[in-house]
Amino acid sequence: MNNGPGRAPGRVDAEMIFKRRCKIERGKLDIAPLIDVVLLLLIFFMLSSSMVLQTAFRIDLPRSPAAAVQGGRTVKLTIDRSGRLFWQGKRVEREELDRKMADLAAAEPGTLVVLDADRGVRHGDVVGVMGMAHARGLRRLAIAAELEAAERK
Repeated sequence: MNNGPGRAPGRVDAEMIFKRRCKIERGKLDIAPLIDVVLLLLIFFMLSSSMVLQTAFRIDLPRSPAAAVQGGRTVKLTIDRSGRLFWQGKRVEREELDRKMADLAAAEPGTLVVLDADRGVRHGDVVGVMGMAHARGLRRLAIAAELEAAERK
C-alpha cells in the first residue's frame, strides 16, 4: 500500500483492487504443423534440385534400343549442334577441356566420361573429343543415347 501525502490511512491504490480474471497458461507445441512444414520444404527442395540438373541448351540425343544407365562416378561432356563444348554443363574451350581431362585422369582415372553429343554434330568432332579423353588417360567413355520410342515404357 502506498499512502502518499493527502491519502487516507486505510485507503488502497486503484492498482491493487483489480485481480487477474484470466489465467495465463503455458503454450502447447503441436507437432503436426511442424511436420507439415518440414515435408513441404522437403518436397520443394527435391523438385528444385531436379530442375538444377537440366541443361540450359537443347541436345537432341541419338536413339538406341540398348540405351542403359551406367553406375559409378561420371562426368558429363556435352557437344551441342554448333560444336561448342560443355564440361559438367559449363562452356569450355578445347584447350581448357584438355586440361580438365588431364586433371581428372590424374585424380580419378576410373571416372566414366559420358559424352552427350547432339545428333547433328559431325562424327569427326565426337571422335576427336573421345581421342582427347583417351590420350589423357580416361579409358571409360560412354556415348549418351535415348531409348527408342518402342522401348519406352
